[in-house]
Amino acid sequence: MRLKIKGGDYGFTLIELVVSITIFVILAVVLVLRFGDYYYKRNLQDDSLKIAFALKSSRDKAISQEGGTPWGIHFVNTSGAQGYYIIFSGPAYAGQIFPKTELNPGVQFLMPVASSTVNIVFLNPFFSATSTYATPFTMNGVLAATTSIIIALTDDETSSSTIIINANGDVQY
Repeated sequence: MRLKIKGGDYGFTLIELVVSITIFVILAVVLVLRFGDYYYKRNLQDDSLKIAFALKSSRDKAISQEGGTPWGIHFVNTSGAQGYYIIFSGPAYAGQIFPKTELNPGVQFLMPVASSTVNIVFLNPFFSATSTYATPFTMNGVLAATTSIIIALTDDETSSSTIIINANGDVQY
């Protein structure tokens, strides 16, 4: 049905209007879904970078003997709640009051596994072998073995990021 106006045919039919609105809605839905996927993948990448930076920062504090103690990170993967990590000083995590950093929404730990914790402690490479802080580490102050932290999207565990801490203390992500 065309709207007749003096001087010619102007306006849209109802079918044309419905088709154009349908196309607009389909495009909007596709864009929203793509943006949501991008948002969560960006959160995963952001958390990976923050964890790597915190690990490197702890290692640097241990090497520079800040506070005269080893430095480490306490990773917590709680069931049903957002995982988090805390930087600490000393040979082991003992509930020190340092800022707690939670993972972004939509991101979870795969390693440590659910309902568990992991401590990664860096020593100063110049501590003696008789130091009480050197127990789980080699004399040069690096980790006794390679360790990794794995984070993934909550809805898609195939989208994951692995942060590897080599036995020599290097952090790769």
